[in-house]
Amino acid sequence: MKKVSIYGLLFIGLFLFSLNLNAQPELPISSIDSIFSDVDKIGSPGCVLTIVKKGSIIYSRGYGFADLDHGIPINSETVMSLGSITKQFVAAGILRASQKGSISLNDDIRNWIPEFTDYGHTITVRHLIHHTSGIRDHAQLLAVGNLNDNMSKKEIVNLLARQQALNFIPGEKWLYSNSGYILLEVILERATGKNIQEYLSQEFFNPLKLNSAFIGYHKGIIPQASTSYELSGDKIHRKKHVGDVAGVKINSKDMAQWMIALEADKLGPSGFKEMQLGRAVLNKGDTIHYAFGLDRLEHRGLPIISHGGAGGGYRAGMAIYPSEDLAICAMCNLSSLDAVARIRKVAEILLEDRMKPVEPLTKAISFIMPWPAPKGNPLQLN
Repeated sequence: MKKVSIYGLLFIGLFLFSLNLNAQPELPISSIDSIFSDVDKIGSPGCVLTIVKKGSIIYSRGYGFADLDHGIPINSETVMSLGSITKQFVAAGILRASQKGSISLNDDIRNWIPEFTDYGHTITVRHLIHHTSGIRDHAQLLAVGNLNDNMSKKEIVNLLARQQALNFIPGEKWLYSNSGYILLEVILERATGKNIQEYLSQEFFNPLKLNSAFIGYHKGIIPQASTSYELSGDKIHRKKHVGDVAGVKINSKDMAQWMIALEADKLGPSGFKEMQLGRAVLNKGDTIHYAFGLDRLEHRGLPIISHGGAGGGYRAGMAIYPSEDLAICAMCNLSSLDAVARIRKVAEILLEDRMKPVEPLTKAISFIMPWPAPKGNPLQLN
Protein backbone atom coordinates (compact mmCIF):
# COMPACT_ATOMS: atom_id res chain seq x y z
CA MET A 1 0.00 0.00 0.00
CA LYS A 2 1.32 3.46 -0.89
CA LYS A 3 1.92 5.96 1.90
CA VAL A 4 -0.25 9.04 2.05
CA SER A 5 1.73 12.24 1.44
CA ILE A 6 1.61 15.33 3.66
CA TYR A 7 -0.54 16.90 0.94
CA GLY A 8 -2.99 14.01 1.25
CA LEU A 9 -3.22 14.56 5.00
CA LEU A 10 -3.74 18.27 4.43
CA PHE A 11 -6.55 17.46 1.99
CA ILE A 12 -8.22 15.21 4.55
CA GLY A 13 -8.01 17.89 7.19
CA LEU A 14 -9.44 20.56 4.90
CA PHE A 15 -12.22 18.20 3.79
CA LEU A 16 -13.30 17.41 7.33
CA PHE A 17 -13.02 21.06 8.32
CA SER A 18 -15.23 22.18 5.42
CA LEU A 19 -17.91 19.63 6.31
CA ASN A 20 -17.89 20.55 9.96
CA LEU A 21 -18.41 24.20 9.08
CA ASN A 22 -21.79 23.17 7.66
CA ALA A 23 -22.77 21.02 10.62
CA GLN A 24 -25.29 22.29 13.12
CA PRO A 25 -23.41 23.45 16.23
CA GLU A 26 -25.76 21.61 18.59
CA LEU A 27 -24.87 18.22 17.09
CA PRO A 28 -22.78 16.04 19.43
CA ILE A 29 -20.15 15.63 16.73
CA SER A 30 -17.47 14.00 18.89
CA SER A 31 -19.95 11.33 20.04
CA ILE A 32 -21.11 10.69 16.49
CA ASP A 33 -17.57 10.47 15.15
CA SER A 34 -16.60 8.05 17.93
CA ILE A 35 -18.88 5.42 16.36
CA PHE A 36 -16.51 5.32 13.39
CA SER A 37 -13.24 5.85 15.27
CA ASP A 38 -12.05 2.31 14.51
CA VAL A 39 -11.84 3.11 10.78
CA ASP A 40 -10.99 6.80 11.02
CA LYS A 41 -7.32 6.27 10.25
CA ILE A 42 -4.75 5.94 7.49
CA GLY A 43 -4.55 2.47 5.96
CA SER A 44 -8.16 1.51 6.68
CA PRO A 45 -11.24 1.22 4.48
CA GLY A 46 -14.19 2.84 6.16
CA CYS A 47 -17.57 4.50 5.88
CA VAL A 48 -19.35 7.68 4.96
CA LEU A 49 -22.12 8.96 7.21
CA THR A 50 -24.82 11.44 6.24
CA ILE A 51 -27.48 12.88 8.53
CA VAL A 52 -30.58 14.66 7.22
CA LYS A 53 -32.90 16.80 9.33
CA LYS A 54 -36.04 18.50 8.04
CA GLY A 55 -35.10 17.89 4.42
CA SER A 56 -31.52 19.20 4.60
CA ILE A 57 -28.14 17.54 5.10
CA ILE A 58 -26.87 18.68 8.49
CA TYR A 59 -23.77 16.49 8.77
CA SER A 60 -21.71 14.41 6.38
CA ARG A 61 -18.29 12.94 6.92
CA GLY A 62 -16.08 10.23 5.50
CA TYR A 63 -14.01 7.97 7.73
CA GLY A 64 -11.19 5.91 6.26
CA PHE A 65 -10.20 5.43 2.64
CA ALA A 66 -12.03 4.72 -0.62
CA ASP A 67 -8.88 3.33 -2.26
CA LEU A 68 -5.93 2.19 -0.19
CA ASP A 69 -3.51 1.82 -3.09
CA HIS A 70 -3.87 5.47 -4.06
CA GLY A 71 -4.53 6.95 -0.63
CA ILE A 72 -7.92 8.39 -1.60
CA PRO A 73 -10.08 9.29 1.43
CA ILE A 74 -13.80 8.63 1.62
CA ASN A 75 -16.05 11.67 1.32
CA SER A 76 -19.64 12.55 0.44
CA GLU A 77 -18.85 12.17 -3.28
CA THR A 78 -17.47 8.62 -2.94
CA VAL A 79 -19.56 6.13 -4.90
CA MET A 80 -20.33 2.83 -3.18
CA SER A 81 -22.73 -0.05 -3.72
CA LEU A 82 -26.03 -0.16 -1.83
CA GLY A 83 -26.53 -3.92 -1.94
CA SER A 84 -30.10 -4.78 -0.98
CA ILE A 85 -31.06 -1.14 -0.47
CA THR A 86 -31.38 -1.39 -4.27
CA LYS A 87 -34.68 -3.17 -3.64
CA GLN A 88 -36.49 0.06 -2.76
CA PHE A 89 -35.42 1.59 -6.10
CA VAL A 90 -36.66 -1.44 -8.05
CA ALA A 91 -39.92 -1.56 -6.07
CA ALA A 92 -40.45 2.16 -6.68
CA GLY A 93 -39.90 1.52 -10.39
CA ILE A 94 -42.52 -1.24 -10.36
CA LEU A 95 -44.95 1.06 -8.56
CA ARG A 96 -44.40 3.84 -11.13
CA ALA A 97 -44.94 1.38 -13.98
CA SER A 98 -48.17 0.18 -12.34
CA GLN A 99 -49.40 3.79 -12.08
CA LYS A 100 -48.76 4.23 -15.80
CA GLY A 101 -50.65 1.06 -16.66
CA SER A 102 -47.65 -0.94 -17.85
CA ILE A 103 -47.95 -3.50 -15.04
CA SER A 104 -50.54 -4.54 -12.49
CA LEU A 105 -49.31 -5.46 -9.04
CA ASN A 106 -51.76 -8.36 -9.18
CA ASP A 107 -50.40 -9.74 -12.46
CA ASP A 108 -49.38 -13.38 -12.51
CA ILE A 109 -45.62 -13.23 -13.00
CA ARG A 110 -45.96 -15.85 -15.75
CA ASN A 111 -47.71 -13.17 -17.83
CA TRP A 112 -44.26 -11.53 -18.05
CA ILE A 113 -41.99 -14.53 -17.53
CA PRO A 114 -43.85 -17.35 -19.30
CA GLU A 115 -40.80 -19.62 -19.06
CA PHE A 116 -41.26 -19.73 -15.28
CA THR A 117 -42.54 -22.94 -13.73
CA ASP A 118 -46.28 -23.30 -13.09
CA TYR A 119 -46.49 -24.50 -9.49
CA GLY A 120 -50.26 -24.65 -9.46
CA HIS A 121 -50.45 -21.43 -7.40
CA THR A 122 -50.53 -17.90 -8.80
CA ILE A 123 -47.45 -15.87 -7.90
CA THR A 124 -48.15 -12.16 -8.35
CA VAL A 125 -45.89 -9.16 -8.81
CA ARG A 126 -47.02 -8.06 -5.35
CA HIS A 127 -45.79 -11.35 -3.85
CA LEU A 128 -42.33 -10.67 -5.27
CA ILE A 129 -42.26 -7.14 -3.83
CA HIS A 130 -43.14 -8.28 -0.32
CA HIS A 131 -41.03 -11.49 -0.18
CA THR A 132 -44.15 -13.62 0.12
CA SER A 133 -43.79 -15.58 -3.15
CA GLY A 134 -42.21 -18.73 -1.72
CA ILE A 135 -39.61 -18.69 -4.52
CA ARG A 136 -36.22 -19.98 -3.42
CA ASP A 137 -33.45 -17.47 -2.95
CA HIS A 138 -30.99 -17.66 -5.83
CA ALA A 139 -28.11 -16.47 -3.62
CA GLN A 140 -28.67 -19.51 -1.43
CA LEU A 141 -28.86 -21.80 -4.43
CA LEU A 142 -25.58 -20.43 -5.74
CA ALA A 143 -23.91 -20.85 -2.36
CA VAL A 144 -25.22 -24.38 -1.79
CA GLY A 145 -24.19 -25.46 -5.28
CA ASN A 146 -20.85 -23.59 -5.21
CA LEU A 147 -21.89 -21.89 -8.45
CA ASN A 148 -20.63 -18.73 -10.14
CA ASP A 149 -21.96 -15.71 -8.23
CA ASN A 150 -21.65 -13.50 -11.32
CA MET A 151 -24.53 -15.07 -13.20
CA SER A 152 -26.47 -12.84 -15.57
CA LYS A 153 -30.15 -12.12 -14.93
CA LYS A 154 -31.03 -14.50 -17.74
CA GLU A 155 -29.01 -17.30 -16.17
CA ILE A 156 -30.60 -16.66 -12.76
CA VAL A 157 -34.10 -16.73 -14.25
CA ASN A 158 -33.25 -20.02 -15.97
CA LEU A 159 -32.00 -21.42 -12.65
CA LEU A 160 -35.14 -20.35 -10.81
CA ALA A 161 -37.47 -21.55 -13.56
CA ARG A 162 -36.10 -25.06 -13.14
CA GLN A 163 -36.75 -25.38 -9.42
CA GLN A 164 -39.17 -28.17 -8.68
CA ALA A 165 -40.99 -26.60 -5.72
CA LEU A 166 -41.65 -23.44 -3.75
CA ASN A 167 -40.71 -22.95 -0.11
CA PHE A 168 -44.40 -22.34 0.67
CA ILE A 169 -47.70 -21.39 -0.96
CA PRO A 170 -47.55 -17.77 -2.21
CA GLY A 171 -48.89 -15.33 0.40
CA GLU A 172 -48.70 -17.86 3.21
CA LYS A 173 -45.49 -16.57 4.82
CA TRP A 174 -42.80 -13.90 4.64
CA LEU A 175 -39.31 -15.09 3.74
CA TYR A 176 -36.66 -12.76 2.39
CA SER A 177 -35.74 -13.73 -1.16
CA ASN A 178 -33.33 -11.92 -3.46
CA SER A 179 -34.80 -13.95 -6.32
CA GLY A 180 -38.01 -11.92 -6.24
CA TYR A 181 -36.19 -8.70 -7.01
CA ILE A 182 -34.19 -10.19 -9.88
CA LEU A 183 -37.53 -11.28 -11.34
CA LEU A 184 -38.99 -7.81 -10.72
CA GLU A 185 -36.15 -6.26 -12.74
CA VAL A 186 -36.87 -8.65 -15.60
CA ILE A 187 -40.61 -7.91 -15.45
CA LEU A 188 -39.95 -4.16 -15.38
CA GLU A 189 -37.68 -4.39 -18.41
CA ARG A 190 -40.12 -6.53 -20.40
CA ALA A 191 -43.13 -4.39 -19.48
CA THR A 192 -41.53 -1.04 -20.28
CA GLY A 193 -39.20 -2.01 -23.10
CA LYS A 194 -36.32 -0.29 -21.30
CA ASN A 195 -33.41 -1.78 -19.42
CA ILE A 196 -33.35 -1.17 -15.68
CA GLN A 197 -30.76 1.61 -15.90
CA GLU A 198 -32.74 3.48 -18.56
CA TYR A 199 -35.99 3.17 -16.65
CA LEU A 200 -34.70 4.21 -13.23
CA SER A 201 -32.80 7.10 -14.83
CA GLN A 202 -35.97 8.25 -16.58
CA GLU A 203 -38.20 8.01 -13.52
CA PHE A 204 -35.89 8.86 -10.63
CA PHE A 205 -32.18 9.45 -11.19
CA ASN A 206 -32.54 12.25 -13.73
CA PRO A 207 -35.58 14.07 -12.26
CA LEU A 208 -33.99 14.04 -8.79
CA LYS A 209 -30.54 14.95 -10.22
CA LEU A 210 -28.93 11.91 -8.64
CA ASN A 211 -25.96 12.30 -10.95
CA SER A 212 -23.83 9.63 -9.31
CA ALA A 213 -26.51 6.93 -9.34
CA PHE A 214 -26.60 3.96 -11.69
CA ILE A 215 -27.67 0.33 -11.50
CA GLY A 216 -26.08 -2.81 -12.84
CA TYR A 217 -22.52 -3.62 -13.79
CA HIS A 218 -20.38 -0.85 -15.24
CA LYS A 219 -17.18 -1.02 -17.24
CA GLY A 220 -15.08 2.08 -17.57
CA ILE A 221 -14.18 5.07 -15.45
CA ILE A 222 -16.54 5.96 -12.60
CA PRO A 223 -15.95 9.39 -11.06
CA GLN A 224 -15.20 9.13 -7.32
CA ALA A 225 -15.33 5.34 -7.49
CA SER A 226 -14.34 3.23 -4.49
CA THR A 227 -12.87 -0.22 -4.02
CA SER A 228 -14.26 -2.68 -1.51
CA TYR A 229 -12.19 -4.80 0.84
CA GLU A 230 -12.43 -7.81 3.11
CA LEU A 231 -10.44 -9.06 6.09
CA SER A 232 -8.54 -12.32 5.98
CA GLY A 233 -7.12 -12.82 9.43
CA ASP A 234 -5.68 -9.44 10.29
CA LYS A 235 -4.92 -8.49 6.69
CA ILE A 236 -7.05 -6.36 4.38
CA HIS A 237 -7.51 -7.58 0.82
CA ARG A 238 -9.02 -5.86 -2.18
CA LYS A 239 -12.36 -7.39 -3.16
CA LYS A 240 -14.18 -5.64 -6.02
CA HIS A 241 -14.43 -2.29 -7.71
CA VAL A 242 -17.81 -0.63 -7.32
CA GLY A 243 -18.60 -1.09 -11.02
CA ASP A 244 -18.16 -4.85 -10.70
CA VAL A 245 -20.88 -5.15 -8.05
CA ALA A 246 -24.57 -5.64 -8.81
CA GLY A 247 -27.24 -3.20 -7.65
CA VAL A 248 -27.43 0.57 -7.31
CA LYS A 249 -24.18 2.51 -6.93
CA ILE A 250 -24.46 6.02 -5.54
CA ASN A 251 -22.69 8.57 -3.35
CA SER A 252 -24.00 9.56 0.07
CA LYS A 253 -24.96 13.07 -1.02
CA ASP A 254 -27.32 11.65 -3.66
CA MET A 255 -28.56 8.91 -1.33
CA ALA A 256 -29.56 11.67 1.07
CA GLN A 257 -31.55 13.35 -1.71
CA TRP A 258 -33.33 10.05 -2.39
CA MET A 259 -34.33 9.75 1.27
CA ILE A 260 -35.46 13.38 1.32
CA ALA A 261 -37.63 12.78 -1.76
CA LEU A 262 -39.06 9.57 -0.30
CA GLU A 263 -40.02 11.25 2.96
CA ALA A 264 -41.46 14.31 1.18
CA ASP A 265 -43.55 12.14 -1.22
CA LYS A 266 -41.63 13.44 -4.26
CA LEU A 267 -40.91 10.10 -5.96
CA GLY A 268 -44.17 10.15 -7.88
CA PRO A 269 -47.62 11.73 -7.94
CA SER A 270 -49.18 12.72 -4.64
CA GLY A 271 -49.91 9.60 -2.62
CA PHE A 272 -46.99 7.63 -4.05
CA LYS A 273 -45.37 7.44 -0.62
CA GLU A 274 -48.51 5.98 0.96
CA MET A 275 -48.50 3.18 -1.60
CA GLN A 276 -44.74 2.68 -1.27
CA LEU A 277 -45.07 2.21 2.47
CA GLY A 278 -48.00 -0.19 2.13
CA ARG A 279 -47.22 -3.39 4.02
CA ALA A 280 -48.15 -6.85 2.81
CA VAL A 281 -51.12 -8.77 4.17
CA LEU A 282 -50.72 -12.55 4.27
CA ASN A 283 -53.38 -15.01 3.19
CA LYS A 284 -54.68 -15.38 6.75
CA GLY A 285 -54.97 -11.61 7.22
CA ASP A 286 -51.76 -10.91 9.15
CA THR A 287 -49.99 -7.67 8.23
CA ILE A 288 -46.23 -8.00 8.00
CA HIS A 289 -43.47 -5.40 8.39
CA TYR A 290 -42.23 -5.34 4.79
CA ALA A 291 -43.41 -2.70 2.31
CA PHE A 292 -41.98 -1.84 -1.13
CA GLY A 293 -38.33 -2.72 -0.57
CA LEU A 294 -38.53 -1.09 2.86
CA ASP A 295 -38.82 -2.39 6.41
CA ARG A 296 -41.37 -0.69 8.65
CA LEU A 297 -40.39 -1.43 12.21
CA GLU A 298 -39.75 0.37 15.49
CA HIS A 299 -36.45 1.35 17.04
CA ARG A 300 -36.85 1.70 20.78
CA GLY A 301 -40.41 2.87 20.43
CA LEU A 302 -39.93 5.17 17.42
CA PRO A 303 -41.30 4.21 13.99
CA ILE A 304 -38.53 3.62 11.48
CA ILE A 305 -38.44 3.10 7.69
CA SER A 306 -35.23 1.29 6.93
CA HIS A 307 -33.22 -1.28 5.05
CA GLY A 308 -29.71 -2.69 4.98
CA GLY A 309 -27.54 -3.85 2.14
CA ALA A 310 -24.54 -6.09 1.57
CA GLY A 311 -22.72 -7.22 -1.54
CA GLY A 312 -19.31 -7.34 -3.14
CA GLY A 313 -17.60 -6.31 0.08
CA TYR A 314 -19.79 -3.22 0.54
CA ARG A 315 -22.15 -2.66 3.47
CA ALA A 316 -24.88 0.00 3.66
CA GLY A 317 -27.74 1.09 5.86
CA MET A 318 -30.47 3.72 5.64
CA ALA A 319 -33.10 4.74 8.15
CA ILE A 320 -35.82 7.36 8.25
CA TYR A 321 -37.42 8.34 11.56
CA PRO A 322 -40.60 10.03 10.28
CA SER A 323 -41.82 11.27 13.67
CA GLU A 324 -38.49 13.07 14.16
CA ASP A 325 -38.04 14.30 10.57
CA LEU A 326 -34.64 12.61 10.66
CA ALA A 327 -32.87 10.36 8.16
CA ILE A 328 -29.47 8.69 8.38
CA CYS A 329 -27.44 6.67 5.91
CA ALA A 330 -24.04 5.04 6.06
CA MET A 331 -22.09 3.25 3.37
CA CYS A 332 -18.92 1.25 4.01
CA ASN A 333 -16.33 -0.45 1.81
CA LEU A 334 -15.18 -3.20 4.17
CA SER A 335 -17.26 -6.37 4.41
CA SER A 336 -16.83 -6.76 8.17
CA LEU A 337 -18.39 -3.36 8.97
CA ASP A 338 -22.03 -3.30 10.07
CA ALA A 339 -23.48 -0.11 8.58
CA VAL A 340 -26.97 -0.78 9.97
CA ALA A 341 -25.77 -1.13 13.56
CA ARG A 342 -23.73 2.06 13.24
CA ILE A 343 -26.57 4.24 11.99
CA ARG A 344 -28.75 2.95 14.81
CA LYS A 345 -26.07 4.02 17.29
CA VAL A 346 -26.02 7.47 15.66
CA ALA A 347 -29.81 7.64 15.99
CA GLU A 348 -29.60 6.69 19.66
CA ILE A 349 -27.17 9.55 20.28
CA LEU A 350 -29.48 12.03 18.55
CA LEU A 351 -32.81 10.71 19.87
CA GLU A 352 -31.95 9.18 23.23
CA ASP A 353 -34.35 11.44 25.13
CA ARG A 354 -37.27 10.32 22.95
CA MET A 355 -36.53 6.59 22.84
CA LYS A 356 -37.72 3.83 25.11
CA PRO A 357 -35.17 1.92 27.21
CA VAL A 358 -33.03 -0.62 25.38
CA GLU A 359 -34.66 -4.01 24.87
CA PRO A 360 -33.16 -7.19 23.39
CA LEU A 361 -33.28 -7.20 19.58
CA THR A 362 -35.98 -9.67 18.57
CA LYS A 363 -36.37 -8.98 14.87
CA ALA A 364 -33.64 -9.73 12.36
CA ILE A 365 -32.52 -7.04 9.92
CA SER A 366 -34.25 -7.89 6.66
CA PHE A 367 -31.17 -8.29 4.48
CA ILE A 368 -29.88 -11.09 6.74
CA MET A 369 -31.65 -13.91 4.97
CA PRO A 370 -33.31 -16.62 7.12
CA TRP A 371 -32.83 -19.36 4.55
CA PRO A 372 -34.32 -22.79 4.99
CA ALA A 373 -32.29 -25.65 3.58
CA PRO A 374 -33.66 -26.43 0.09
CA LYS A 375 -35.27 -29.84 -0.18
CA GLY A 376 -34.42 -32.38 -2.82
CA ASN A 377 -32.11 -31.40 -5.65
CA PRO A 378 -32.75 -27.73 -6.43
CA LEU A 379 -29.62 -27.07 -8.48
CA GLN A 380 -30.82 -27.81 -12.00
CA LEU A 381 -28.96 -25.67 -14.49
CA ASN A 382 -29.88 -27.29 -17.80
